Amino acid sequence: MNIITSEIHDVFLYVKVVLLLGGYYYSNGVPTFTWLQAKLKCEERGMQLAKLDSQLDLDNAVAYMNNESGNNIVNDIWVGMKYDMTSTPYVYRWTSCDVPSFTTWESGEPNNQERDRCIRLERPGFKLRTIGCDYTYDYLCSDASTPYVYRNFSELSSPYHASVTFECPYCSILPILNVEWEFNNGTDVKVIDNSTNVNKYTGSTISSTSLIIANVGESDMGSYSCHVTNFKGVGMGSSISFTISDFPTVITPQLHYITKYGDSVILNCSFDGLPEVTSIQWKMINSRGIFLYNDAMSTHYSAATVMTPDLYIHSVNFQDVGNFTCEATNPVGTTVGDIITVDVIGVQSEISSPTYTVVYGEQVTLQCTIWSKPDLKNVSWEREINGTAVCVDLGNNSKYIGSNTTWPSLLILDVDFSDAGNYCCQGETIDSSGRSSETFLGVIGGLPNIMINQTVVRVNASESTTLFCEASGVPNVIFVDWKKKQNGVFFSFTSNILGGDINSPSLTFPSTTSSDIGEYICTATNLLGTTSSSSILLDVIRNEPMCPCSCEFKAKLDFWASQSATNYTMAELRVILSPVLDEIKRNLTVDVSTLTKTKLKYISAKDNRSSASQVGALGIVFMTVVIGGLILIDILSIRRHIETIKSASKPFKF
Repeated sequence: MNIITSEIHDVFLYVKVVLLLGGYYYSNGVPTFTWLQAKLKCEERGMQLAKLDSQLDLDNAVAYMNNESGNNIVNDIWVGMKYDMTSTPYVYRWTSCDVPSFTTWESGEPNNQERDRCIRLERPGFKLRTIGCDYTYDYLCSDASTPYVYRNFSELSSPYHASVTFECPYCSILPILNVEWEFNNGTDVKVIDNSTNVNKYTGSTISSTSLIIANVGESDMGSYSCHVTNFKGVGMGSSISFTISDFPTVITPQLHYITKYGDSVILNCSFDGLPEVTSIQWKMINSRGIFLYNDAMSTHYSAATVMTPDLYIHSVNFQDVGNFTCEATNPVGTTVGDIITVDVIGVQSEISSPTYTVVYGEQVTLQCTIWSKPDLKNVSWEREINGTAVCVDLGNNSKYIGSNTTWPSLLILDVDFSDAGNYCCQGETIDSSGRSSETFLGVIGGLPNIMINQTVVRVNASESTTLFCEASGVPNVIFVDWKKKQNGVFFSFTSNILGGDINSPSLTFPSTTSSDIGEYICTATNLLGTTSSSSILLDVIRNEPMCPCSCEFKAKLDFWASQSATNYTMAELRVILSPVLDEIKRNLTVDVSTLTKTKLKYISAKDNRSSASQVGALGIVFMTVVIGGLILIDILSIRRHIETIKSASKPFKF
């Protein structure tokens, strides 16, 4: 808001008035004026309705009025304070538009502000009181103030590259001489006025005090303050901190890439804006879905970062065909760049599995998928035989099906072991071809396996019995047969049996007879041949009468037949059988003293041979000599001992 009095004649009149009046003017007497009339009268003088914003101002004003009136101040005096109902919240302001920093209210004041909006100095204490603005009093003028710049806002943010307007609302009694803005980025301070870079800045004039900055960037961030000058001085607005806060700007210079299959491609992306970008994300959208290219461990592409936002795709394939977007994120949000389209030309052939396994005699499909641009013209298959690549004979329709532009996979019928090996498929267009990696076809199979659970089976005549057999194999068993040995050779047979076929391999005899006695084998057959089990001997026990037996033996049989020990414990069996066991023990006990072995220990056997007598005599002589020699030696020793005793008992002669 510009408050400039249109009735001020010129600046020189203002200077003259100030010099003559010494800073105040007091109306002092008749007539009196309303508050608005008093305000205009002061402004006609190049002054303002008195602003008393300190105790010193009040004391000087009272002294001035006493001096002018001869200490006879008759009326109350209007001052330049009024209740401002245009601001939120309502406040008192001086006519210079600033809010009072010093007041001397009369007791109970202020009150009834919305009715009594104007302020007067009340005699004799010269305190401030509210009153209706239409009352008439004397008035006091004071020097006009420097411009007052309203506090608008302390912070401002804008998108990158936008135009920003900094408002500078001010209030000045005196004419404005100059408007300029001060910019401080923390390092440098510069003044912006109407002559500063007119392509960048507009405004900052007396008629348009606001500052407009076009195409703001990082260098424009800092603090701005508005300075408004009149003849009294410079009024400075509060500092406005300016920052750029916007979604990032994503720049993708190329929107369509065409590359050959197997080559590498770089999708370019850059970004701009503040706050700074914190992350980059690439996405690819095609018929298979949405894929994120953010795996730092991938070997197919190099994940983008803030430092290297471009996307590097290595060895491009047809799975990379689609629409890509580069997304940049900062604290404000995420910006998605324009869609980038990637097309691939060439041929890509791919077998879905590195290995296939098939059972001998069955069929197998080697799955092959081919992508091409331009359209596919031909499909072929190769296989490796003895280290040499050989084309598969696709004309052999009884062996191979498929391998065409509509269905490039290869169906192999009636597989045998010669079909095992490495295979690959190849697609061709008018100007290029693509060969898949190899896949290995393994063929499995062998003779059937047969399992039996016994080699000898005994059964009573007329009873049924089953010879167990279980057959399995790869390829599947297609035939089961039983054979019986006759004259050293096994022959098939079918009479008096059940089962023994592919559905029920075990062989059942409903009612055995003596003619069923013999050796049997179970055989199983698949595409690779026949396997035979080991032989099973079937023995049929004839139902003939038992031979006669004694009555005593029959009684024992009847006794034991009547005993059922199946439910007895071991302790119970010992009690039941103790009489029998004791009898058996008594019958088996032997008196060893009556045995010949014991008697012979005490009887020498007589020997009438002469040689035996001679050996005995020689033994007696030998024993006599030995014993006699020992006795003789002892006698001689005793004799010497006696003589020694006798000589010791005689008197000793000197």
